[in-house]
Amino acid sequence: MYALFCAIGIHICFGNHSTANELADELLALADEKQAVLWNAATLAYQGCASVLTRNVTAAVDLISSGVTAWRSTGATLWLSLYLPFLLRAHAALGQLDDARRCLDEAEAAAAR
Repeated sequence: MYALFCAIGIHICFGNHSTANELADELLALADEKQAVLWNAATLAYQGCASVLTRNVTAAVDLISSGVTAWRSTGATLWLSLYLPFLLRAHAALGQLDDARRCLDEAEAAAAR
């Protein structure tokens, strides 16, 4: 699961969003099969990050928000400073500036921790 997670991130960084989404679908299926809540959450958030980059910002807000909520439910805090800037960007694109500012504040706090 970790290898798939890393591969998704690499494909997002290089703009291979369709490949990233294919790998994310594979990871989601595996995470569901293994009942791995953390990997399911991380994958949802990553799908949201890819959605921001493909300008599907409404879907991005839903995916990242769901992923971050599930991520936090496990007690995990690592990677929040990665996901939250993408959520900030999606909120800003939708004109939801208060939500964007909240994401900025959360991302800064997460990075400081």
